Amino acid sequence: MPYVPFFEYCPETAEKETRCISLLLDNNEYELPTGNYYFTENFCDECDCRRVFFNVFDEKKMVAVIYWGWETWIFTGNGMDSMTESLSGNYRVRL
Repeated sequence: MPYVPFFEYCPETAEKETRCISLLLDNNEYELPTGNYYFTENFCDECDCRRVFFNVFDEKKMVAVIYWGWETWIFTGNGMDSMTESLSGNYRVRL
């Protein structure tokens, strides 16, 4: 399934809603490097799988991918397909 960046369909909205987290403390509880982290959204444009990938970038490259499905496990195929299976450390947390 191809996941398309939200900004390709809604560039004005994406520009206003793109978020950045600035991590300022060297010695933080998550052991993450200080710096700015930018989040972009990617949605499937081929089906109604109701999943999103948040790509996380630092100043130079993509550093993480966060996967979120907002339907039941049965609806999304237990949250796994060939793309999500290939992601190292792929976890889904039920809130």
